[in-house]
Amino acid sequence: MDRRREMKKLPYGIFWLPPVSSTKNYNDPTQWAVWANPLSLHITGVVARCSWELIEPVEGTYNWEYIDSIKAAAHAGGFYWELAIMCNQGSNAAYPFYPSWVQGDGAALVTIHDNSGTAVTNLASWDPVFQAKWGAFLVALAARYDDNDAWLSAVQMTGPGRQGELYDC
Repeated sequence: MDRRREMKKLPYGIFWLPPVSSTKNYNDPTQWAVWANPLSLHITGVVARCSWELIEPVEGTYNWEYIDSIKAAAHAGGFYWELAIMCNQGSNAAYPFYPSWVQGDGAALVTIHDNSGTAVTNLASWDPVFQAKWGAFLVALAARYDDNDAWLSAVQMTGPGRQGELYDC
């Protein structure tokens, strides 16, 4: 079976980029001004930015409500949408974007520094426990959203090591 697909013609224009939503910093997408603001006519699309821990707070139990609400609103408003899932520490070290159960299951951590020299502790991208858990999440995400949605323009998986360009060597 040929699994190659014809590449979508990507949209261009202005995409609205909200803060990353997590359980500690929830940004309710139903309240986004972009949906009702007449100036949003200049907006091509929106980016659903959220943490892994928001979507899978318990291993194997998924809460797709955040992403589904953005998808529905984007479709209703004629916006393209992108999906960006974060699994790094985030800007607040007290609230990492990865679920606590990943570390609890033995995933290794690594401390690296961002461009400003600030130490940031994240899951080690080479760790087999992390890779297995992240891989299972990606399979579930793809199973839900790989439906050839013409309005879904991109999926970004930011992973550990992305924090103002961290160097994960």
